[in-house]
Amino acid sequence: MGFRKKKSESRPENELDISFIGIFRYGTFLEITATFLGIFISMISGGGIAYNLIQVGELSTAFVERTSFQDQPSSNMPLLSIFGGGKRLNNASHEENMEALLQDATAMLIGAFVSVGISLLCCTVSVALISWSALRQITTIRMRFLEAVLRQDMAWFDTDNEFNLASKMSENLMKLKEGMSEKLAVVGNLLGTSVISIAVAIPLGWELALACITVMPFSVAASVYLTNYQTKSSARELESYSQAGKHAEEILKSIKTVVAFGGEEKEVRKYRTLLEPAEKYGRKRGIYTGVGNGFNWVLTYCLNAIGLVYGIRLVLEDRDKSEEERRYVVGVVFSVLFNVYMATQSITLCVPHFEVFAAARGAAATVYYLLEREPAIDSLSTQGLSPRRVVGNISFEDIHFNYPSRPDVKVLKGFSLHIKAGECVALVGSSGCGKSTILQLLQRLYDPQSGSVKLDGKELRNLNLGWLRSSLGVVGQEPVLFHGTIFENIAIACPEATLPEVQRVAAMAYAHEFITNLPKGYDTVIGERGASLSGGQKQRIAIARSLLREPAVLLLDEATSALDPHSERKVQAALDRASAGRTTIMVSHRLSTILNANRIICMDQGVIVEQGTHEELMKSKGFYYKLVTTNKQKGEPEEATESLPELLEEDNESAVNSPVVRSETKKNRPRMSKQNSVIESFEWMQTPRGSVTSAVSLGYQSFLHNQDIDKDNSDDEEIVPLSSWDILKLNAPEWVYITIGSVAAFLQGACFPAFALLFGFTSGIFVLTNRDELISLGDMYAGLFVVVAAIAGVSMCLQSSTYTTAGLKMTTRLRELYFNALLSQEIGYYDREANTVGALCARLSGDAAEVQGATGLRIGLILQGVSSVVLGVLMGLSFDWQLTLVATAFLPIMIGSIWLEGMMSRKSQEDERDAMESATGVATEAIVSIKTVQSLGIEPVFLDKFQESLTAACRAVAQKSRWRGVVLGIGIYAPLIAFCCAIMYGAYLVSKGQLEYKIVLLVTESVMFGAYMLGQTLVYAPSFHAAKVSAARIIGLIQRQPLVRTEDGVTDKKDWSATGNFSLKEVEFSYPTRKHHKVLKGIDLHVDAGKTVALVGPSGCGKSTVLQLLQRFYDPDSGRIVSNLWSIWYFVGKKTKRFVTASQRQPV
Repeated sequence: MGFRKKKSESRPENELDISFIGIFRYGTFLEITATFLGIFISMISGGGIAYNLIQVGELSTAFVERTSFQDQPSSNMPLLSIFGGGKRLNNASHEENMEALLQDATAMLIGAFVSVGISLLCCTVSVALISWSALRQITTIRMRFLEAVLRQDMAWFDTDNEFNLASKMSENLMKLKEGMSEKLAVVGNLLGTSVISIAVAIPLGWELALACITVMPFSVAASVYLTNYQTKSSARELESYSQAGKHAEEILKSIKTVVAFGGEEKEVRKYRTLLEPAEKYGRKRGIYTGVGNGFNWVLTYCLNAIGLVYGIRLVLEDRDKSEEERRYVVGVVFSVLFNVYMATQSITLCVPHFEVFAAARGAAATVYYLLEREPAIDSLSTQGLSPRRVVGNISFEDIHFNYPSRPDVKVLKGFSLHIKAGECVALVGSSGCGKSTILQLLQRLYDPQSGSVKLDGKELRNLNLGWLRSSLGVVGQEPVLFHGTIFENIAIACPEATLPEVQRVAAMAYAHEFITNLPKGYDTVIGERGASLSGGQKQRIAIARSLLREPAVLLLDEATSALDPHSERKVQAALDRASAGRTTIMVSHRLSTILNANRIICMDQGVIVEQGTHEELMKSKGFYYKLVTTNKQKGEPEEATESLPELLEEDNESAVNSPVVRSETKKNRPRMSKQNSVIESFEWMQTPRGSVTSAVSLGYQSFLHNQDIDKDNSDDEEIVPLSSWDILKLNAPEWVYITIGSVAAFLQGACFPAFALLFGFTSGIFVLTNRDELISLGDMYAGLFVVVAAIAGVSMCLQSSTYTTAGLKMTTRLRELYFNALLSQEIGYYDREANTVGALCARLSGDAAEVQGATGLRIGLILQGVSSVVLGVLMGLSFDWQLTLVATAFLPIMIGSIWLEGMMSRKSQEDERDAMESATGVATEAIVSIKTVQSLGIEPVFLDKFQESLTAACRAVAQKSRWRGVVLGIGIYAPLIAFCCAIMYGAYLVSKGQLEYKIVLLVTESVMFGAYMLGQTLVYAPSFHAAKVSAARIIGLIQRQPLVRTEDGVTDKKDWSATGNFSLKEVEFSYPTRKHHKVLKGIDLHVDAGKTVALVGPSGCGKSTVLQLLQRFYDPDSGRIVSNLWSIWYFVGKKTKRFVTASQRQPV
């Protein structure tokens, strides 16, 4: 089937061996039929070139015979006779011969227009069929890819570090699409030209055809070897880029932690190191590609030498034969040479496209592996029992378990527990004893190594997984929200929920009040992972989301850990009401949340050490008693003893009212090297609001600079339109490689006019009657063909290796600069709706890949085509300016087709990129929060959102690609029409005695081959436009000035050092995504060195905002933050990080 697993040392375990046919594995019968029908039709379109080459051969015979005034009858010309040419003359006059020559040229031109019209229609149909099929197939693959990821078990996410979603979505799937889209039509046309040309050449003169064809097996073998090598190299290159992308995704997900500790430069260096293997594999691939392509060009030109030497001898042998026996005339020799040459050249021109197919196979190797992987726990499986109701009896029987990522660490060691329906059970114990593991086993995120977990007497493995998780209500320790509105986040697990139902559960979770105080209420967009909300607010929304499902079983893993005591008591009361009549299992470090539990289970090292009620366990004075009394033995305040000793929970708020501030000196507490400790905790909030204020006023007002803060409030980095020259300038540091490659490309382009020159002079020797002179000149020209072959081979090798190296170096540099620019942006940049982690990762990998796609070897091919045209035109002008001008008059058609193709692809490229960026963001968000997604059973919700984005992308692409085949066909066949028109005019000049026929062939061949090569560069026009868009986005971000930056003109104070004091003076602040919602409203605070300050207040009052301002995640809208007489506005980056450090509630 073209799709098989293959284990070897050279292929990673998480890849499949994909043949070319295997790429289409996920297409329907109709789609695959459309693809191969399109390829077949495109091959038929290649027959137009073969037809015209035969016409050219017959016209060459006419040139020789009608201008040499031979006595014997003229040869048979069947194709020209179809449209009124090919008249057979015997002892005709000069006027009759010239009139017949004009008729021959006219017939050839008519035949050319007819054949090109048919070929153009075939090209249009083939591109339409293939593009339609490719779009449907890649959409299916993208959907199945995300579905496959979402259905994987948690063990796979814990242990498989090879998969990076953003990289796979933006790079691998894009390469896969290129391998199954319109490139197939281009290659089909080239292969059709090759096959039909050979099929035509053999009947015309099988001896000469077979002699010339001897070079083709070597060419095909070289192409096959090269393609196989490119497949393996591309897979390794993609894997390296995937590892770098995975690192970038991890860093961007934890950007606040990275910035807080000043780790930006370190992470950029690591990212650069991860890119180096990809560059190494790419450079080797470029060298092999150059050698293979160079070898093919050597063979292509050598066949002309072989054909010339052997063809002259065949013609001489047939001169002495009768008309009926004579087979080899000049027209037959030229027709055979033209067709075999075109066949070999078409094979050679296929090689750069084979690289696209090789990259597609390499991409499919990793993508299809995941699509084929069957998870041990399939979250989307439809199998299993789905009972009508849940009673709530739960049992764990002799559970042994260790996490797959840590097989040597036993978490549960024979754990057994039976929970009755409606019972509330609390799990307590030291960190790592297995409490949260119990909840994960009950959700069947993992399966135990031995033992069984049962619900109402039924083994969980026998239950439908979707049904099981819909019966559970889960509130985790770290609340996970999704990009969207508050209403969407609460209703995400119950899409049919109405606004009143959402408001009811929000009120139960004490979230309704703060939600309605927001400017847009329940329609407020909260950003990725709830970035615009405080920790307590996010937790209450998560609780409301869980309550909306009205589950039979409640699982609470530190459900109130992020709430202040006042909100905690209310939410705990709501949870108590919600748990009434439901089986509830809670994990908590807080004594206040477990006092009302029916049973408290004490765990240690994976087993139960004791269980009972709070009173029973306190009386026994065992393990539980020691946990509760630990804090009292440490001398902490009475209020603090309500917490178990593992955690001092911190509130992580970010928005609403100004905080209450208390400044206090802890005499009995060690002073931490005169550094400040700012502790943010609601555990200590026992003092009535307003009873304490800052005890020290600001004393540094005279040192403040009363200047306005000038910030760039633009929402997006400026996208500066770039020209093709701007793209080339990105490669400036690689000027040595570019120079060598350009010279090589120029020489390669010069080989085509040189070939035309040699061919023109060769055609002139057939009128010679002296046998020895004809053979001598033929051998000389054959030797010159070999010289041109050697130059073409060496130049192609240099061109490929140097341009590929230059392109890879530029790509590595752009990725590094782009990543560095991302890490240099202010935190507010990541709060924006368009800058999700998935979208940023997609841009980081996709934009650089697009720029690389329009540079490197493709630049060399374009320069090669341009130099071929320019040199061909100059050479033609040196022989006859009139004929050259007529031939070049058709160049604007080709240039216009390139411009038209670029314009038509522009909008579709932008629409597809934007739509896929949105889809990638949706997919990445689901994967980043996979545990929450699977716990809530909301995989279908994300799949639906992803499909909506893909549908938009498909619609945009389909509308803009309708006429792609027409434009592509014009680019391919316009040179042929130009050639035929030039030949027609040349025949006219010959008939008037103004020009020799060999000059006609020389000029028209030089222009034809140059224009043909230029037409081949048309297929790279979409890449160039996409590269300009991507490069503009990269440069726009690199040039973007972060909103948090050092004041212009301020020198670094060498005598400045941190003493630990700081002040906030009339600070006002609102988050960039909610400009109209003030978080801090003129706050004043002064802290002396060595003192400890506690920031307290209700959820969302601005406590965490103060800490983020001190770390310069944001800058205040007005006011100043001062340290040691200098505003921290003057110090950014590492200098700030040297005297400010932070410990967050959620460790990263």
